[in-house]
Amino acid sequence: MRRTLTAGGAVTALALMTACGGGDAADDDGPGSEGELTEITVGVMPIVDTAAIWLGVEEGIFEDHGLDVTLEVAQGGAAIAPAVVSGDYDFGFSNTVSLFIAADRDLPLTLLTPGAATTGDTTEDIGAVLTMPETGIETPADLEGRSVAVNTLNNIGDVTISEVVAQDGGDPTDISFVEMGFPDMPAAVASGEVDAAWILEPFSSIAQEQGA
Repeated sequence: MRRTLTAGGAVTALALMTACGGGDAADDDGPGSEGELTEITVGVMPIVDTAAIWLGVEEGIFEDHGLDVTLEVAQGGAAIAPAVVSGDYDFGFSNTVSLFIAADRDLPLTLLTPGAATTGDTTEDIGAVLTMPETGIETPADLEGRSVAVNTLNNIGDVTISEVVAQDGGDPTDISFVEMGFPDMPAAVASGEVDAAWILEPFSSIAQEQGA
């Protein structure tokens, strides 16, 4: 993992210098060498996966490397990928399914580095499908015929849920997926607006504190 992320970081730095121009890199001390910051915009989601970049901005790490980073919050990777292509964002955090869709549409995106990974611990992971006890939902197959909130439709949330439900013997085509922002999901589950939701941290912990 360390080798992979280090290599990815080197690719990111090279991409930044190439985009900024500024002459021959061999004769330049790097971004910010004359006290000026290079402005870049990064599309992110308000989830734990992107915690590192928020911390980097807060602690001034990017400024130390000559970068003035603006974080733009989006609802999901499906919105971030085209925003990078259109130039609204210089960089963006996305997911595998969104990148597959982008590649299928021949969008000119370059994958720079891994952004997040599962812990592998299903009891203490960064996300889960949560429901209230009174719904009677206890297994993936029980989601058949129910409403489930995901942050974006036809993307990583409903794709993975559909697969897990099918593996459990349920019919994923009978699930009603509802598009909803992660911050709105805990209240929607608690109130019964939806039967369940695919929620990532920190909103997963909030929902569980409310009984989900």
